[in-house]
Amino acid sequence: MPVFQYSTASALMAGVAAHGITLEELVRHGRYGLGTMLGIDGEVIVTDGTAYHLCADASPRVVPPDAQLPFAMVANIDDGAHPCTWPSISSKDGLIDLLRSAERESDNRFVVFRAHGAFDYVKVRVVRGQVYPGQPLAELGDAQKVVEIENTVGQLVGFVTPSYLAGVSVAGLHVHFLSDDKQLGGHVLELKADKEITAATCSPGELSLRLPGSKEFAHANLDADKEALHKVEG
Repeated sequence: MPVFQYSTASALMAGVAAHGITLEELVRHGRYGLGTMLGIDGEVIVTDGTAYHLCADASPRVVPPDAQLPFAMVANIDDGAHPCTWPSISSKDGLIDLLRSAERESDNRFVVFRAHGAFDYVKVRVVRGQVYPGQPLAELGDAQKVVEIENTVGQLVGFVTPSYLAGVSVAGLHVHFLSDDKQLGGHVLELKADKEITAATCSPGELSLRLPGSKEFAHANLDADKEALHKVEG
């Protein structure tokens, strides 16, 4: 099964977020993934076919089937997945090393993964949402909510995207976190785990990209500012 993606990272940077794909349709293409809600309101993590909206002012809540996501990526990790156990994760960069080690032939392919365990430290951010229609993501990054979480049990879902796809997707590691008690989560900025983490990884050879049919997307300036994208997603 391919990685399925709706819209592009460059469109999100340009503030194209008034319309999207419904969750009901999205999860037909994959049961694990990430994204955001209309108006770039917070973060979304999709795990085992259920999506959680990670917002700045409340605990994560289940996304209803008819809700729309202006940007999302999903895959079926269980298809040909490689189970693995990591004795620890030193940092976000250390997680990339572990993923590359698990998928040795994946330098120019996606790596998709889910991981679960006890984390000593997770630093997450949640974007607060557009103040006006078309507000670019770079501006929202200046007003994001950042939370540092210690000693929590939870899961990671994410993607490592090849650098040549920068602007189409978020190049490098893009990962979201959700605690097991469903009280905390967000886009991961940093993490550390000194205890054993179980994971499953795969490296799909196909990308299915669906572009929005809206006028908003059709007329947006999608010349990606890769440095700004890296800053806001890093």
